[in-house]
Amino acid sequence: MSPAIAFTVGVIVLGTPLALWFARNAWHIVRDDPENVLARLLAAFLTAVLVGCVLLAIPTLFFVAGIPASFSGLFVLLALDVFIISALSVGGYLRWLKGKS
Repeated sequence: MSPAIAFTVGVIVLGTPLALWFARNAWHIVRDDPENVLARLLAAFLTAVLVGCVLLAIPTLFFVAGIPASFSGLFVLLALDVFIISALSVGGYLRWLKGKS
């Protein structure tokens, strides 16, 4: 296994559970304080990151296991779309908040 693949697997193995934990904690904050708009934004963003992590983890696991999967490229592209759209949404919302003040 090349160092790049080992690094990718390590990031996925560590990052996906952390993304799940962070998203779960953010939604608990939203549940405790439903009026906190920033907490809602972060919870939605972290949920999108979690979806992107899972979309990247599936083809990576198939690759490491040596199983050819025709859908791997599609999952990677979907994950990139999720990451880009979520980053643009957060940036746009924060820009909108700055304009309101």
